[in-house]
Amino acid sequence: MPSQPDLLFGKLAVMNRMVVQEKVDECIRIQEVNRQMGLELSLGEILIRKNYLTKEQVDTVARAQQYLEARKEDMRFGELAMRNGFVTKERIGEALAIQEATFKQNKPFPRIGQVLLDKNYITRQQISAILSAQLRLKSAEGTMGGEGAVEGAPAMGPSDGASPIEAPRESALVKESERAAAAWRPKAKTAAVPAADLMKVEVERTMKAEGLTVNLRTVKLEASERNPEKVIQVLDVIGSLDGRTFPYFEEFCTKLMTAGFYNLVINCDSLTYISSAGMGVFLGLAQRSRDNRGDMCLTTMPERIKQIVNLLGLPKMIRIYDIERGALGSFKFY
Repeated sequence: MPSQPDLLFGKLAVMNRMVVQEKVDECIRIQEVNRQMGLELSLGEILIRKNYLTKEQVDTVARAQQYLEARKEDMRFGELAMRNGFVTKERIGEALAIQEATFKQNKPFPRIGQVLLDKNYITRQQISAILSAQLRLKSAEGTMGGEGAVEGAPAMGPSDGASPIEAPRESALVKESERAAAAWRPKAKTAAVPAADLMKVEVERTMKAEGLTVNLRTVKLEASERNPEKVIQVLDVIGSLDGRTFPYFEEFCTKLMTAGFYNLVINCDSLTYISSAGMGVFLGLAQRSRDNRGDMCLTTMPERIKQIVNLLGLPKMIRIYDIERGALGSFKFY
């Protein structure tokens, strides 16, 4: 079965008369055959290889898909904001209308929280509380991106992702997220798996999906009097981690952990965009690493993405370092 992101991609391409449904169905069948042979290709990549779409068309559809993913999240944001009495239905509608108008003008569209904040309709503390609740609900429901109707979707236009929202100060509204964060803290000290055993396992060194590349590097930490040798897997994430690409990234990391690698450093230096679906994958990986007496941390985040991560309260749940050397060195103590 094709993934929800690929189904949405196909619907958008057909709706905008870039390709007919029969050709999309053909490419989905090709995708399934490739998957059975162990080759993962996105629907967009196959459509390009079959000369049914150009790369420019695929990029256009992908940008629109990113917009729809953000739009769905922002509508949920609006629902939570109204239920908690933070803002009225009319102001939510106004913010969504501004967002859609900006998208149609082929400009980077703002997220609903940024619009409401700019208009002084909501506070930073309220945004933090809503986003924390939204992330926990998404994780609990197990519906992280990619699905959703596309009826009423606007015409295609570019999107460079979410506008950053300044990280808030601590407030009583976000205390609940601190309690939730306790569940993500390590349950035990890391017990390193012997490097010789780990290196027996063959793991792919590169993963490519439409708009996302992950390169895998292995770093060995020398043994000391107090700590045994440790093998750290460093994942260089390049591109966009969103509703289209997160399933491929998640599958790649799952294979890595299945092979016995539970100490991970994710280098975000070339990460251009991350959705709540991508955030959810990071949280899931951190939890699984700790459940297996390992750990995961993030490093080298662009400032724009760091602001969003801070706003969501991720530093309370996952260790984040400014430089890779600091992230690697931290495993001497875990």
